[in-house]
Amino acid sequence: MQTLTDPRALLDPNLPFNEAAVQLLDRVVAAMFLSNNDVERDVAHRVLGEFKNMPNAWTHVAFILNSSKDPNTKFFALQILEATITTRWNVLPEAERNGIKAFVTSLVIQLASDEGKQKTEKHFINKVNENLIQIVKREWPERWPSFISEVCYVFQTDIIAILLEHFFEDIAFRSECLRCLTEKRQEQRNAEGPLLLSADGGEGSLTPAELSWRVKQYAEVLNEVRGVLISRMAKPQEVYIQFDEETGEVTRDYEVDTAEVSLYNTMRCTQVLLTNLGQLETQRLMLSVLHLECMHAPIQGEQWNSTTLNRLCYSIGSISGAMSEAVERPFVVEVIRSLLNLCESMRGKGNKAIVASNIMYVVGQYPRFLRAYWKFLKTVIAKLFEFMHESFPGVRDMACETFLKVAQKCKQTIAATHQEDERNFVLTVIENHSQQTSVLDEKQQLLFFEAVGHIISATPPGVQTECIAALMSSSLNKWKETLAQRNSNPDALFSVHSSRQLVHIIRISQRIAKDNTPDSRDCEVLALLAVLMARLDTHISSVLPVIFDYIFDCTLQMIKSDFQSYPDHRERFYALLKACNQNCFSGLFSLPSNQLKAFVESLAFERLLQDILLQFDERNSFSAD
Repeated sequence: MQTLTDPRALLDPNLPFNEAAVQLLDRVVAAMFLSNNDVERDVAHRVLGEFKNMPNAWTHVAFILNSSKDPNTKFFALQILEATITTRWNVLPEAERNGIKAFVTSLVIQLASDEGKQKTEKHFINKVNENLIQIVKREWPERWPSFISEVCYVFQTDIIAILLEHFFEDIAFRSECLRCLTEKRQEQRNAEGPLLLSADGGEGSLTPAELSWRVKQYAEVLNEVRGVLISRMAKPQEVYIQFDEETGEVTRDYEVDTAEVSLYNTMRCTQVLLTNLGQLETQRLMLSVLHLECMHAPIQGEQWNSTTLNRLCYSIGSISGAMSEAVERPFVVEVIRSLLNLCESMRGKGNKAIVASNIMYVVGQYPRFLRAYWKFLKTVIAKLFEFMHESFPGVRDMACETFLKVAQKCKQTIAATHQEDERNFVLTVIENHSQQTSVLDEKQQLLFFEAVGHIISATPPGVQTECIAALMSSSLNKWKETLAQRNSNPDALFSVHSSRQLVHIIRISQRIAKDNTPDSRDCEVLALLAVLMARLDTHISSVLPVIFDYIFDCTLQMIKSDFQSYPDHRERFYALLKACNQNCFSGLFSLPSNQLKAFVESLAFERLLQDILLQFDERNSFSAD
């Protein structure tokens, strides 16, 4: 067989398109996708484009698909066929159109009947289906009325008769035949299920006796529904780490899939209702799946598919609060203990990251349980701190967010003094906080400090001052160092590193003191903002909504109750409004309607206050006369 080396040989219509041509096409496609040489890649791109536009290129598609072993070449062949269908379909002779229809239809049926290819060649199958869809758009139903019957003929055969007559007697196939017949029976039951459920149902509410009877009557059906929901549970928004079934890799996904979140919410409501109808049944089913997964996962190692465990944990988290506390406690203990043991026994960072993400999601969904059992809550927090040191992408983010969620919902329990602890747990966390924050990025550090701030807010007032001072000590030291550098070298303050460091310290302070008391708010902040507005002029308009979110409402609440409180804040507040009105008036229209209304009312109130003071001064002067 002649070996072709020049890529342009593919463009010669006089050369036969044989095995040598397919091998040359494989090399050109490989150069297009894999070559590091820009010249080779450009030549390959140009040759493939010209080959795709050749009038007879589509006639080689079947030969390419049968001869090539390169999936990229096969995909390119399907692109050629799709381009022909979408641009030249109506000018092709009828015989050629029928040939393409027959080829694509048989290819679809062949791929659909091969379960292995459905998993390994998913993208290829999707492309074949796209070709079929393009043909159907142009042919069905006028010129291809038999399309449905041609594609679905295999489902019209009498499968049961074929199984019994040709395969059941053979001992080698008997087990598979029984399995197939069992599945057929299960499908029949599924079809009859809705009829059974509606046969004795009248309208209106059920009495407790009727409800109890129905739950018992349909117990098997409800268990099957629970099993289906558990096996197909959608991913909640809080989980970043997932297993990609197409690539077999563990990935980090921050994109919010609104359709999947909506599906999760619907399935969660259904799970809660089913749990209300059978708490123990739900518990037994979930634990049985969990124990099987914990048994098989360590054995499978790197080949482990975590989809079952992920969906199970999504289901466990979705029914939080649906069980009574007596049922929930042993259930959650068993789930978390099993997951922790599984995390220890798994090999590979990706697998450990998946189990860790499931642990964090589950513990974050059960604050009622954590509040009731301090020892377990303490263990969970220690494990979250351990996960903060994991380097796998997404684990630290989830650990910090879960710690924040736990701190918000369990702050009273964490801040309380427990007899079994030698020292207050909050003080221990604060003293060792640098061990956690040293490995976190800036965003993760902010989440950590905000979580500790929530916990501190639940401590007694006397302890709060000590806790805040200890927590902010390292940040204040960095602040002092930066300002000291500015005194010795003023230009150092304008470096990118110094600016980022100062901004980060300010953000930490804001996260910790988000809900501080009025007495702790410095009026000089208002004066600083007024100066910034005067200096930056309209450049500050874009961040005006942010300034109002943090400054306007809380200050207004301080000064509007009476005329005597916080006089310095009052003076600087109206100076800020004046600077805003004079220098960034256009930015006011970007404010939410409620804040813009409050801004205008504040100006009117200032004018009214001035009139009152003026009249008061006039009366005093008249009395003196």
